[in-house]
Amino acid sequence: MAVAGRAPGGTTGGPRVALIVLAVSAALVAATGIVARHAFSQPDTLKYLVTVLGPLVIVAGCLAPDPVRLFSGAAILVAPFGFVATFAGVALTPVAVLLVLAAVVAAFQPSPARGPTPTGTVIVIAVALLLPALALGTAFAHELTWLGLTLIAGYLAFRIGSQEGGLRFLLSLVVLSAALQGLLAVYEFARQTNIDLYSAHVQQAVGQNAFFRLGRTFRPSGTLPDPIALGNFLALACPLALGLSLEAGSRWARFAWILAGGVIAVGLTLSFSRMSWIAAVAGVLVAVIALPARRRLMATAGVAAVGAAVIVLGLSIGGADVNARFNSISNPTSRVNRTYQGDRERQQIWSAAEAVARRHPLAGTGFGKLEPALGEHLAGAPPGLHAHSVYLQFLAEAGLAGLLALLLIVGHAAVSFVVALGRRERTLLAGALGALSAVLVTWLTDTSVRYVELSVPVAFVLGAGIAQRWRTDDADQVVGRPRSASVASIMTSRE
Repeated sequence: MAVAGRAPGGTTGGPRVALIVLAVSAALVAATGIVARHAFSQPDTLKYLVTVLGPLVIVAGCLAPDPVRLFSGAAILVAPFGFVATFAGVALTPVAVLLVLAAVVAAFQPSPARGPTPTGTVIVIAVALLLPALALGTAFAHELTWLGLTLIAGYLAFRIGSQEGGLRFLLSLVVLSAALQGLLAVYEFARQTNIDLYSAHVQQAVGQNAFFRLGRTFRPSGTLPDPIALGNFLALACPLALGLSLEAGSRWARFAWILAGGVIAVGLTLSFSRMSWIAAVAGVLVAVIALPARRRLMATAGVAAVGAAVIVLGLSIGGADVNARFNSISNPTSRVNRTYQGDRERQQIWSAAEAVARRHPLAGTGFGKLEPALGEHLAGAPPGLHAHSVYLQFLAEAGLAGLLALLLIVGHAAVSFVVALGRRERTLLAGALGALSAVLVTWLTDTSVRYVELSVPVAFVLGAGIAQRWRTDDADQVVGRPRSASVASIMTSRE
């Protein structure tokens, strides 16, 4: 029975109306430009729009049936946009504001009726293992912000994923966000420019930074910090697009998800990120294997068709550069490859990171201290140097405790995904399992997950997938099926 005067989101009508009036008034005041001029030391058009649209987002949240989903979905869409605004001396990003709004609203809503789960215990243990590295480090505020926003995203994903249709909702938003980045990558490659949110002309010519070029070949990055981060994001979205297309309820919906997957794959190709290419293939293969048996043949045929189309498009757009980049995968340090020197330097960085880890085995150097430690082993180390591997980065900066924290989280996620595959969300979970596999592969050669722009989408995928293990509203529970199934029975199931 509905309670009179109570909004669907769980807040009473009076405060909701008052908040709407205040937010609309704030938007009207901001429209005059007063807020932007006084809030920002360097106001521009984009920051002006943020001051106007920000209050309107709050209005939308008040009017939405489920503001937690609204704010969380918006956070997924804007996460890859690295826009930072300094408001009264405090640096804010849209994704941070949206995540905090969603968390605050969720705190005032009744939580789903369930007992404690091992997921919370795993997270607490993992955070405790990271505390020494945080205390020893010099980047406490930065790392704490990154960790906090990532955990908030995971919490919101777990909460939404526990609801009916929550998994589909979150995975759909991740794929849509990735498709947008794929489109931006194609646009950037065609214009040979990187999108610059701070520029008055929206775009800015790319400098001669070798990281954004392979010789004379331009590498797009979308709105993410660099081309490898773009490739990592698009790689994790490929298996999700496969799962959504197979689970689509109509031909048009299936075509839309296939088209989104194709755009993502083309953008991935143009990122020229080899490990992201490998990760996407590995993720799709894992997803196909985890699918119900009756859908594997259809999925294989669809993947082959889309893959062939992407190869043709990629070669026609990227030409010989794509072919040369692909050929370098088998022997990246060979002198026949024009990027061999960079790959040899990466091997040297790995060796240096291992040496640092041996010197600081338990708690590592502390977050933020790895760069100078690597410089002691490498001559002419450039600014911003990192371990070029998530696993080595955690091992060197946070020691065995940090690496254990990382493995605890991904291990718990993997086990939860496999256990939950016996439920009715199997096709979508197969895509999520593929996405997790792709993420683990990309972590071998880069540390892009240290960016909030990438860690937030990853957290939403992991949290939503883990939640399926603990859902209590599944039809399987009603008919008395067991809570979980063996891995063998899951993989041979035809349902």
